[in-house]
Amino acid sequence: MVLVNGCEGIGVGWSTNVPNYHPIHIIKNMMHLIAYEGNMEKLPVEMCPWYKGFRGRIEGSQSGDRDYTSYGCIQESNGMLKITELPIHKWTDKYLKFLNSVAEHNAEAKDPFIKGYKKYGDDTSPIDIRVKLSGKQLREAEQEGLEKKFKLGKKIKTSNMVLFDEDGRLKLYSTPKQILQEFYKYGIDKYKSRLTNLQKKHADKALKARTELHFVKRYRQGNIILSKDNMQKKDDLVKYIKHQGFEANPEYLASLKLVSLTEESEKALEKELEKAEEELKKVKNKAAATSWLEDLQVLENELLKDKLFQLTA
Repeated sequence: MVLVNGCEGIGVGWSTNVPNYHPIHIIKNMMHLIAYEGNMEKLPVEMCPWYKGFRGRIEGSQSGDRDYTSYGCIQESNGMLKITELPIHKWTDKYLKFLNSVAEHNAEAKDPFIKGYKKYGDDTSPIDIRVKLSGKQLREAEQEGLEKKFKLGKKIKTSNMVLFDEDGRLKLYSTPKQILQEFYKYGIDKYKSRLTNLQKKHADKALKARTELHFVKRYRQGNIILSKDNMQKKDDLVKYIKHQGFEANPEYLASLKLVSLTEESEKALEKELEKAEEELKKVKNKAAATSWLEDLQVLENELLKDKLFQLTA
């Protein structure tokens, strides 16, 4: 989840910066790791930062390091400039202060290069900032490069991903794939434990249904007789049920209501037992990797219902 949501912060002697990544990319790479038992070779998706709803672009560094740059959106329209997206982690209020610092109407502006600007919409609306320039100012800005001139690029670091590992120790991760690989080792053990717990749960459920069904059948066949002699006290009833061969949970059987001893209840117990045994069989025959892959497939299918999560060519 740290790769889905990202994190950024600083502590005593340490800082961290983990960008967001596409959940579908994470899922596809995790599926590969699960299918190939943690093998990192030939992962299907190259992971680069991604932010849901971001309409700009993100490019890798040309210098060969692991950092990226996010760019906002700016275009010329009828002699004006229209800004419809800001770089990741560049906030609107601060950006408007920058525009104000280079506007001609600002008496304190040292080197103004725009005539003015106006922001449309509110904080819940898509970004829409219109910048007014003279013809000369526009030509000069275009010559320098609009993104550079209007500071519409911002670094995204991936070289400082410091996280606590499963043992609570600080660790520097060199790539997001390294985080995925470490999580695979942790997750596969958890899925094995989960299957063990599910096996016990379904086995207990099947045993309970089988025992109760056997008790009801014997009662309806007349082999178990509830009379004054064995029903004067609860202890007498429990002792009688034990004597009939139900030593596993006689207290539970002694607490059954009369409605539980009907033919209708017997048929319902038969269905319950059949279902519990079927569930137990499924879990017994399932590998931890298979179970994890199935869960990830369900998650991927749900995410892809949202257009913002759908992959583009």
